[in-house]
Amino acid sequence: MKKIIIKDKKYTLDEIYEYCSKDYSISLSKSIIEKIHFSRKVVDEKSYKDNPIYGINTGFGKLSQVKIDNKDLHLLQSNLLISHAVGVGNPCPDI
Repeated sequence: MKKIIIKDKKYTLDEIYEYCSKDYSISLSKSIIEKIHFSRKVVDEKSYKDNPIYGINTGFGKLSQVKIDNKDLHLLQSNLLISHAVGVGNPCPDI
């Protein structure tokens, strides 16, 4: 099995296809994990305030004006992932 570490660079569609369709072990670099954690912190801080952020603390489409209660934000995001995850295989492991 070949190993690939996702780094802070742009990947072509051909590269992504190669890594996803062949026998690769894919992991994230430390810098990418740090960026993910930083982005998560920013979203968490902003989403629990009164300012609406489309699709993060509001509904979608015609429900975009509906504010989602803070206690339900995790459920909203989980349901969004589930609704888009049809046929993609096993869940990714937690980081």
